[in-house]
Amino acid sequence: MFTRFFPNRHKLTLFDKINVCLEEFGDHVMNYVFQAPGKIDVDRFNKAMRLSLNAEPILKQRLIQNPLSPYWTEWDESTLSAYPFCELEECSNVKESLERFLALEIDYQSEPMIKTKIFRGEIEQVCIKVSCNPIDGRGFVIYVHRLLAIYEALASNPNHKPIISDINNRSTKHLIPHFKLRNTPLLLLAAIRNQLTDSFTANNWRYPSIRRSTHNDFDLDNDNDNDNEKNRPSSKAFDFQSLNKETYNKIQRFRKLYKFSFNDVLLGAYYYALFQKIQPKKKGPYCVVNTFDLRRYEGIHAPARVANYSSFINVNVDISNKSTLKEIIEKVSSEATIRKQRFPGITEIPFSWPLMSLLPFSLAKRIVIAVLNRRGDSIPVFTNGGSIPLNEFLLGGQPISNCRAFAPLYPTKLTVTLTSTEEGSVVSASYDKNQFDPSNIRQLLSTIESVINKECVASHKISDTSL
Repeated sequence: MFTRFFPNRHKLTLFDKINVCLEEFGDHVMNYVFQAPGKIDVDRFNKAMRLSLNAEPILKQRLIQNPLSPYWTEWDESTLSAYPFCELEECSNVKESLERFLALEIDYQSEPMIKTKIFRGEIEQVCIKVSCNPIDGRGFVIYVHRLLAIYEALASNPNHKPIISDINNRSTKHLIPHFKLRNTPLLLLAAIRNQLTDSFTANNWRYPSIRRSTHNDFDLDNDNDNDNEKNRPSSKAFDFQSLNKETYNKIQRFRKLYKFSFNDVLLGAYYYALFQKIQPKKKGPYCVVNTFDLRRYEGIHAPARVANYSSFINVNVDISNKSTLKEIIEKVSSEATIRKQRFPGITEIPFSWPLMSLLPFSLAKRIVIAVLNRRGDSIPVFTNGGSIPLNEFLLGGQPISNCRAFAPLYPTKLTVTLTSTEEGSVVSASYDKNQFDPSNIRQLLSTIESVINKECVASHKISDTSL
C-alpha cells in the first residue's frame, strides 16, 4: 500500500526505526578494515561500489526524517554518478591516516551512506564506512563479500551487471513463520520479566572513565553527572588486539571440549577482563549488552540478507573474584541461550512493534529514548560480526587479510567487537578518549587474550588428566 501511493519511497523496517532512535546516543557508524594482497585498481573499485548499490538498493537510499513515519528515498542519479565512493590516499603513515578516516564524521542526510578509502603505503589498507541504520554487522560482512565479488568480476567483464536484491526482503516479518502464535503470552511474560531483571543490573558497573578515575570511583553509587559526560565533545578512538592462530586454536579446542560457542568464550573473557579492571563495589549480577543475529532463526536456505537483522540481549552474570573463566563462560552461555530462545527477541524494549507501528514516530522515538536512558547508558557492549571465510573474500584472486570491524561509537559506552577468520581473531574497541584512557583500553584487550591463553589451556589439561 505504501509503495503503491509513494513509488519512490520505502518503509523503514522495525530495526531501521530502532536504529534511527539509537543515533541519539552516538555516531551509529560501522567501519570495516582489511589489508589488500596487492595494489587495488581504484577506478575499478569505485565502479564496483557504484554497482554494489544497484545490487543492494537499500544502500543507495537517503533517510527522510518525517515526524509521522520516516522513510527511505533513493538518491538522484546525478548525485550517485558524481559521488566519489572510493578514494585513494598515498601516505607514509598508514596507521595515522586510517585513524583519521575512522573518526571522520559523515552527514548521511547530505551524502550517500557508504564510502571507502584505500590507504597506500608499504601495505595497502582498506576502510569501508557505512551508516548502521539499515544494516547490521553481519549484513555489512555480506555486503563486503558481494562488493569484492563485483570488483573481481569487472576484471574479466567490464560490463558485468550484478544480481539485484529485493529491497522488500529486509523485513523481520520473514521470521514470523518460524514461531508459534500459541507461545505469544509466555513470550510476552518473559519479555516483561527480562525488563525487570535488566532494570536492576543496568547500573551495577561501568568501565573506569578518565574524570571519575581521579576520585577512585569506578561504580555507579552516585551517577547524577551522566548528562554532563554525554555533553562533552567526542574524541573518537579505535584500538584492536589480534589473537594469533595459536590462541585461536586454543579457543577452538576449549569450546569444543565444553560445548561452548566461540562467542561464549570471547564474551566470557570480556567479562573476566572487565571485572578485573573495574573491581566493582556492588555485588552482581553484572550486565554486558550482546548483539545476536536473528538470521539464526531461519533455515539454511534463507537468503544472506544485507539488512538490519540483529537484536540486543542483556546478558546478566554473577561474578566474584574467585570466578574462573570457565565458570563465567558457563553462566554467559546459559543466560544467552535462555534469552535467545524467547522470541520476540527483536529488541530489549518490549512491545516495540506496536510502539513503532501504531504511534507517530516522533512520539515512539521519545518513548524508546526514555526507556534506553533508564536502562543505563554506560553498559559495556560486545558485538560479533561472525566468522569470515577468507578464501571467498578475494582481491586479484588472493584473499584479503587482517580483517577487523569497529562497531558504532556511543561515547559513555565501551564497545568491543569480535572478528574471526581462519588466520585468527581480532577484538577491537570503539571508544571516546574523553571518557576512557587509551592505556586502560589496551590493558583490557590484552587481558582478554592473556586469560584465554592461561585458563583455556589450564582447563583443557585438567580435563585431560581427569580422563
